[in-house]
Amino acid sequence: MPVRGRKGPAPVPGRIKSIKTAFNASVRRAGIEDFRFKDLRHTFASHMVMRGATMKELQKLMGHRDMKMTNRYAHLSPEHKQKAVNLLNGLTAPTKKADSHELVTNSKSSSDATDLSY
Repeated sequence: MPVRGRKGPAPVPGRIKSIKTAFNASVRRAGIEDFRFKDLRHTFASHMVMRGATMKELQKLMGHRDMKMTNRYAHLSPEHKQKAVNLLNGLTAPTKKADSHELVTNSKSSSDATDLSY
């Protein structure tokens, strides 16, 4: 029985000769442009890292000998990058905002005070 304009029956798992051929046919039928089989590896790697896998674990799962290759595949979303940067929140004590006429002193001696007012 034909499937969505396909000539012939739907593929049967035992009749698929190449996963790439089946993938490319599926992408074409879905109308997806500029998408390669290799792009799935990037998606896999990125999702693994964003869900907490270490780069070493990812390297092993992907079968890479060199960590440089693994680093090419794993990409963090902007939200995950921001979350990583936010880990630094609270690292330093909050600073008191200086008044524009206040003197800033060096810890060595108060005679080295600098007036920051303009």
